[in-house]
Amino acid sequence: MMSDRILFFTCAYNAEKTLRIALDSIMGQTHGNWVYYVLDNGSTDSTGDIIREYENRDGRIHGLSAEKNDILNLFHTPFRKNGLLPDVDYGWLAILDSDDAYAPGFAEKSLSYAHENGLDLVVVSSDRISRGPKKDRIFASPEDYEDFPSWYKIWLPAWAKLYCRSVTERMRKCRIGYFDGGVAMEAITQCSKMGFLAETLHRARPGVVDGDSTAVPSDQEVFDWIAALPQETLQVGRTFFKEKCGRITKRSEDILFYVAGLLIYQAIKRFDNSSSFDTLRHGKLAYIKSVWASDFMKEFVDRRDFGYEMQDPEILQESRANVLRAMALELIGKSRFYESANDTVLRFYAELIQGSLAAGGEKPHE
Repeated sequence: MMSDRILFFTCAYNAEKTLRIALDSIMGQTHGNWVYYVLDNGSTDSTGDIIREYENRDGRIHGLSAEKNDILNLFHTPFRKNGLLPDVDYGWLAILDSDDAYAPGFAEKSLSYAHENGLDLVVVSSDRISRGPKKDRIFASPEDYEDFPSWYKIWLPAWAKLYCRSVTERMRKCRIGYFDGGVAMEAITQCSKMGFLAETLHRARPGVVDGDSTAVPSDQEVFDWIAALPQETLQVGRTFFKEKCGRITKRSEDILFYVAGLLIYQAIKRFDNSSSFDTLRHGKLAYIKSVWASDFMKEFVDRRDFGYEMQDPEILQESRANVLRAMALELIGKSRFYESANDTVLRFYAELIQGSLAAGGEKPHE
């Protein structure tokens, strides 16, 4: 019989302002059969001291350390792909960011839900996911997973999930990088039966914090990551549907394009709003150039009947227009463009972007 002992894992880099929130949330679990490994991923602040403090307070908490910051430790460690995690007796795994928290009933309720329904992967609702699903749901057949794209907000993150050990041991190292969606889809590929528990049991950044304690990669790695993310999302998603369902429907692929487009839009906005990008050697213009030159963007712009098989196709079409509108706004410098999302307007945006980049991409003086 599978053990109910849960292995919690957190990768912390310069997380002195937030780490106590994560640690306290695990210590407050109503299910007491757990062990918690916290990796100090090459921090230069007091993160290591905080981990040692909590080790002394609770014998179930154990600190790990990496000599230097390595973004691959974020997911390679909990899935035992890099040798940092010792041989641990556990039946289930849950990952927690160093600035997030699990509700006290996360472990107890997730385990109960898994046992009641014969699940080897449980996904719970998070307050980070706005307008998420409102009802519990079981995924078991290929048809269930073909409907999965409309649930993209719950499958993208690696957190807010309880993984059975049988799933973690089957996960392939080549599919585990530092992209949350790739990790999650590899886990879902390896599971037999998954369930979504609609109760909000994960909280994102519950404290008001100045800074970003999840910024484990270097500036160059951040840039390379966000530049490659749209294409990687599409490739990983296509692989997932081929392996899990045996085919890729147009509806599934439309949602993959939609998600990848959202990532581009969010990245453009994040360059302005997040301290994570303050010291990047590359700026927003370099990002737009990189994305525009990708195979993904050509397919994204030219995709026909985008979202027509969805209940609300206009949401997908408007999202695509918003991506091109944001790129054009950054390059051309106008405060307003056409609000329409029709094909003529999309071509207009595409021509503006192409022309500006061909001319060097410099925004004109206003």
